[in-house]
Amino acid sequence: MQITLKIICRGSISILIDGKSTIAQGELTFSPPVFYLDLNSIETWDPPSSGPVSNEEKDEIKKVAESTSINGTKIIVV
Repeated sequence: MQITLKIICRGSISILIDGKSTIAQGELTFSPPVFYLDLNSIETWDPPSSGPVSNEEKDEIKKVAESTSINGTKIIVV
């Protein structure tokens, strides 16, 4: 499973998994640089994929996010 995360603004992060995408909510702090990812904000895939995000996919997102740093910004899943 290929997962790509990209912070798109102070309160949102883009998630791409195997060609499916969604936007998750969170909060970016700058000192220290941390993005707090709200896992509960991940509910459905964006069109054309549509449909709910499975618990297995959420678990994979959490695992990858917590072991990833984006341009020096740590991601913490809440």
